[in-house]
Amino acid sequence: MLSRMPSRQEQELDAVTLHNQALFNLDQQPPGAALAKLQFLLRQESFPAETFENLLLLYTKYEVRDRRTMLNSAFYPCGVGESSTGLSGWG
Repeated sequence: MLSRMPSRQEQELDAVTLHNQALFNLDQQPPGAALAKLQFLLRQESFPAETFENLLLLYTKYEVRDRRTMLNSAFYPCGVGESSTGLSGWG
């Protein structure tokens, strides 16, 4: 059934599908593609809750420490509790 469905452009995908595609296709594409998709999702008004944690894990796995630190401080500016400021301007 799914094989008969027309393919959709990446910008037409819902947040959950884009998130899952980023993780599912990690072995078939450069890590930067998955990181870019997850970063894009974090800049949206709503995104899957797992996006933040998965992006932190990927930053750690691929040793992108500066981005990991920036992401963590954007969500937890004082190191404790969630940020109410959001991520505007991040990325």
